[in-house]
Order: sequence, then structure tokens, then C-alpha cells
Amino acid sequence: MDENTPDTQIGTLADRAHARKRESKRRQGQRLSAEQVRDAQAKFLRVFRNNGVFRAAAHEAGVSREAVRLWLNKDAKFKKAFEDAEEDANDLFRGEIIRRATRGVEKPAISGGRLVYEYEPVLNPDGSQRLDKNGRPLFKRGQLVKITEYSDQLLMFHAKARMPEYREHQEIDHHGITQLPPVNFTLTTQAPPEPEEPPDPTFEETER
Repeated sequence: MDENTPDTQIGTLADRAHARKRESKRRQGQRLSAEQVRDAQAKFLRVFRNNGVFRAAAHEAGVSREAVRLWLNKDAKFKKAFEDAEEDANDLFRGEIIRRATRGVEKPAISGGRLVYEYEPVLNPDGSQRLDKNGRPLFKRGQLVKITEYSDQLLMFHAKARMPEYREHQEIDHHGITQLPPVNFTLTTQAPPEPEEPPDPTFEETER
């Protein structure tokens, strides 16, 4: 380190190094007090419940995924809370599937690679249509036109999950299989007989 480095900067660098060292220890699941473990678990569960992403929740809690897996294996209370949070996250995905399938997603209308807008006539004070210098009516751009798109694929996916009649049934009967007799093949090097030539119609006519 440069001798001319200010003391305040040295302190800042030392604090950062200490923070990185502490973060490294936390990511290895080492030297966490009971209170720190409870705080990290609570933060992990809160984030995981809202997004269902294991890695992101562990990152927000400041621990590694290995530490969370260790909690799941060793801490029955945390495991139960994790299962509840996972079910809440699944409900978020289920709700989004239903929304996209039944209520649709609103998107801006695009035509020819451009956004589509509503156009309103420009009016004079007396309410008549205002014209340009060439006598053509004037319009002003209004709101953006939006369309609602629905996902038939997600709707069918949800229907298959909830209603058995929409599921694809594939049944294989493993009983009553008949064993076919073996087929013998004989190889030969002899050329096949040449086909007989058809009778000569001229010759037949001569005989008659």
C-alpha cells in the first residue's frame, strides 16, 4: 500500500477487507451466532417466498446455497418453514399462469414495426373539424393502442394439471404378449432365373 495513502482511506480499505472476510466466512456457514443464523434464515425465507429462486434468496441472506442446504438437513423447524415458503412461491406461479391464460397480458399494438396510436380530430372553437392549408382534416395523436394476448398453451397446461379428462393417457398392456416364432433366412449366391420372354404375336399369327 502507498505510504501517502490517507489514514481515512486505509481505514475504509481495511473495513472492506474485513467485510469481505466476514462475508466469506458466512458463505461457508462458519462462525455465525445463533441470532445471525435466525436473521439469515428469516431473510432467505422472505425472499424465497416472493420469487421462488433459491440462489437469489441465499444471496440476499448473505449465505451460500450450501449453508441453506445444511439448515434443511439439520434444522427441522427451518425445513418446515422452507416448505411453507416454497408452497407460497408455487402459488405465485400458479396465479401468474391463470392470469396469463384467462385474463391475458396487455401489450402495445404494433403495425409495420411501429407502435399504433389512436388519433383524434383537431377541432375549432366552434366544434368544426380544423383543416390544414391544403384543406385536409387535422388529427392529433392520442393514447397508445393496446391489445390483450392470451396463452392457449398455459390454459391447456393448467387444465391438464387440474382436470384428468384433459390429460394424455398412455396405457401399455404388459400382459398377453404373444411370442412370434423365429424367422429363418437363407442366403444364396445363385442369380435369380431370367423371366420368360412373351410369345411373339407375329409367330402366333403365322401358325394360325
